[in-house]
Amino acid sequence: MPLYPDQIVFFIGFLGAVFTAYCLSKVKVNFPAEAVSSAAGRIPSGSWLPKMNPAGRKYIRVVALLLLFNTAGFMFAPLAPLFAINDLRLNDGTIALASALGNMLVFLVSIYIPKTIRRLGNRNSTAIGAALIALQMLLLAFTRDTALYMVTAVVGGIASGVLGIAQFNYHLENLPLEDRTVWMSWNALFGNLATLLGSVAGPLLAGWTG
Repeated sequence: MPLYPDQIVFFIGFLGAVFTAYCLSKVKVNFPAEAVSSAAGRIPSGSWLPKMNPAGRKYIRVVALLLLFNTAGFMFAPLAPLFAINDLRLNDGTIALASALGNMLVFLVSIYIPKTIRRLGNRNSTAIGAALIALQMLLLAFTRDTALYMVTAVVGGIASGVLGIAQFNYHLENLPLEDRTVWMSWNALFGNLATLLGSVAGPLLAGWTG
């Protein structure tokens, strides 16, 4: 039976997932005794609601901002392939090249940007990444040819590389030490909510406005 290109790609993904799971199973972390004892006082009480102290209220504001930002980002995700095919009339090779270029930039930025992020701070770096995403969306709104579409892929790749580090660290910076597991659960819940809201609202809004 002949193998199709998508089957080959999926099989590579399967091998990558298996290899990742194997490597993670071999990782062993030894915590110092003092770290374990200090963490013992921050074990959650078993309640599904975290404590609303000043750190918790600050964290809620951070989560709300990230919810708004990620919802807007996920509104674009289901529309991008339709826009590239139906409006720009790009072929598979061009779309694949733009995707590969963006992913390569994410990889390169993730390697070379950490020093810059440490110098600017995670909050400012997250804002810069969000601004680059906004610039990508603005450029896409005026894209009518392949050249500008490639430029949007470059801007999006750089933005994703910055946000992949800065946004995660910005979230961890504001994560309250008390009831961390409960707060992380709520953050995951709001992350899934952003995915759901954005994926539903984007196509609906596009259907109304074009």
